[in-house]
Amino acid sequence: VDKPSVPSGSGTMSGDNTPQIKPVEPTTTGKFIDVKEVHWAYGAIEALADKGILTGKGDGKFAPDSGVTREEFVKIIVMAFDLSVDADHAFSDVADDRWSADYIAAAAHHGIVNGDGVNFNPTTVITRQEMAVIIHRVFEKLGAKVSGEANSFDDNAEIADYAKNAVSALTAAGIINGMGDGTFAPAGTVTRAQAAKV
Repeated sequence: VDKPSVPSGSGTMSGDNTPQIKPVEPTTTGKFIDVKEVHWAYGAIEALADKGILTGKGDGKFAPDSGVTREEFVKIIVMAFDLSVDADHAFSDVADDRWSADYIAAAAHHGIVNGDGVNFNPTTVITRQEMAVIIHRVFEKLGAKVSGEANSFDDNAEIADYAKNAVSALTAAGIINGMGDGTFAPAGTVTRAQAAKV
């Protein structure tokens, strides 16, 4: 699932079959005081922060459970896949001097985002199906193939037509998972931790 639970039976067995359990102390040796080493997305968050792709929210915090806006997610994608390009700004609701304007313009130039044809809605929190479509377009742009047996979700009918192929391909490849209750939750919002992990 996209927010996995801690697996049971976390100890190891010695030769005499006595469980040797190592207690895990939540520590914050990483970059953010609100993301402990036992957090399920800790490794992904730290790796992307090390590369300068992710930054915190201030005061040493990452805010892993906060929603990711469309402009924030596009910045992550453009930086992670080095899609930067000097391109014209494409959307009427993204001012030329907005912090995300160049990232959005680059993503639009590469065909990664389309908005609604006029607006991009940069401050709207991105949905799970929108995230899937953007990532799938990145794979297509890079010529990467994703494969596997597609998952069937209880809410497949709720996935928008424009996102069905992307959701199917990415869940089949294990890049995006369901919610653990048999659903994909296509209209559900994406957290900063989920975005980092994906």
